[in-house]
Amino acid sequence: MAEYDIWGNDSAQGDGDALRKMPLSFEHNRLKAKRMTLGDYEVVAAYDKPKFEYHSLRREVGVMDVSYLTFVRASGSERREVLHKQLTANFESFQEGQLRRAFLLNDAGGFLADVEVVALGEFDLMVAPPTLPADRLISAMNRNLLMEDVSFEDTADTVTALAIVGENKGWLARALGLDFGRGEERTIRPARVGGQSVHLFRSDYFGSAPIILCRGAGASTVWQTLVAAVRELDGLPVGHEAFDAWRIEHGVLWYGPDLGTDSTPLDADLARCVDFAKDVSFPGREALLKVRQNADPPQRFCGLILDVQRPPEGTIPLRFSEGLPAGTLKSVGFSRQRNKYVGVGLIKWRDPLPWSPLIMMMPDGSTADASVVPLPFPEELGIEEEAEF
Repeated sequence: MAEYDIWGNDSAQGDGDALRKMPLSFEHNRLKAKRMTLGDYEVVAAYDKPKFEYHSLRREVGVMDVSYLTFVRASGSERREVLHKQLTANFESFQEGQLRRAFLLNDAGGFLADVEVVALGEFDLMVAPPTLPADRLISAMNRNLLMEDVSFEDTADTVTALAIVGENKGWLARALGLDFGRGEERTIRPARVGGQSVHLFRSDYFGSAPIILCRGAGASTVWQTLVAAVRELDGLPVGHEAFDAWRIEHGVLWYGPDLGTDSTPLDADLARCVDFAKDVSFPGREALLKVRQNADPPQRFCGLILDVQRPPEGTIPLRFSEGLPAGTLKSVGFSRQRNKYVGVGLIKWRDPLPWSPLIMMMPDGSTADASVVPLPFPEELGIEEEAEF
């Protein structure tokens, strides 16, 4: 097959307001999957009991269908110039097969988009979490265009994406003979799984997890091969409910639930994805430079352990114990490790903040307690750091 022919031109835009279906929905039906809505998709919430899937991620390994990711094709002779001018990473030296994470910011340095860009020969592929739908990403990228030769196209329906997630993801990748690169290297490379041609890369959106891209009827074979291999390592296929708690505890922030116009890459400890030295001034650069002049950003993302019986809904303001505004609660998930709801908070920074108590202002006028912890949740709370592979 051609080097990147899994990204054909047969993309589809969905059925208006109808939820998109996962390409492997029939495989998930065979496993009696429970469903939920995520972005524009009907996705798997769980196959079995979420607590078993959560502990599989914590102790072993899981495989996920992540075909709900947003995939947008950037094409045209001036696409690199546009990416270089609008996004925070440097795309002048972008070589075929490379991957870089970058942000589209507003003038205040707040997030408008978070993408991983892959160089694929005649076009570039922009990958984003499902909480940044393709139409919003395309609209954001088109906003500052003049007459440049560039176009952006939703191409999600052409591909199946599968992720290997969890503590033993490296073991499973090696058992399958897959090479995803090491350290800070970010590339996409061809491989075979279950006799099928696939492409591999690692994504920050799943904790540097291996992502396997495949297409057509062979996707079922790849999925079945991964599920069988995961079970050999005492792992499980995993739905989004268990993954979301795991994501929170590991400090994996997503655009939408966590990152937005009220936060910057410096708040999220993502300055590594911002090239301040490149030769163009991308939106938000000057605002970020002013923040960098201070020793600490004015706010940071922190972990939270919540003293509640059910997940809070809506916008939940946070206050310090003396009553002063502290920030906002973002993502919330249920930790089976400590049998409590946990969350991510965007909190005004002051020392000493970790381990401090906060007050959640609930929509019904009541209050509830929360405790601040660092991100990722530290080892003494039962969350171990993942080994790189």
